[in-house]
Amino acid sequence: MGIGVLKDNLLAEAVNEKGLVGELFYFPNYGVYEEYNPKFNATTIEDGQFLSWVVANFATIEELENIHVVPYGRGFGTAHFRLADATGRQVVIEYLDGTPTVFENKVGVVTNAPSFEFQMLNLNNCVNIMPGPAPAHKIAHDVELRPFGAGSARWVFPVT
Repeated sequence: MGIGVLKDNLLAEAVNEKGLVGELFYFPNYGVYEEYNPKFNATTIEDGQFLSWVVANFATIEELENIHVVPYGRGFGTAHFRLADATGRQVVIEYLDGTPTVFENKVGVVTNAPSFEFQMLNLNNCVNIMPGPAPAHKIAHDVELRPFGAGSARWVFPVT
């Protein structure tokens, strides 16, 4: 089962009966797929068919080996992919300079560009965010900061 975008056979999200889940995220101007090589024809798939092929043929991430992803040429740039299986393992696959790079995704999160490594580094900017409503907070010169509304995260400010 999957959710298509742009055309009927281009899946952005897909899942199979064995619990293998895949998602496509836009990665333009960051990734570069490998070039097509006829010697790898049996293990080559174009980027737009990757998710449907994976969920149709595999049950776990572990089974995926030596897969070659090449561009189809639709003009929207490259994509990177998140895969998760019933074991709980999650990975992000990015094609950087024509080389597949697989990242273990222990936090279970990825977005469109930029790279997964940047996204993981950027999580450090959120280290002080806690769940719950944010209280008003006074800062220098009696300026009070207030949340915009319900659902805002609570920042933990150092005591001065």
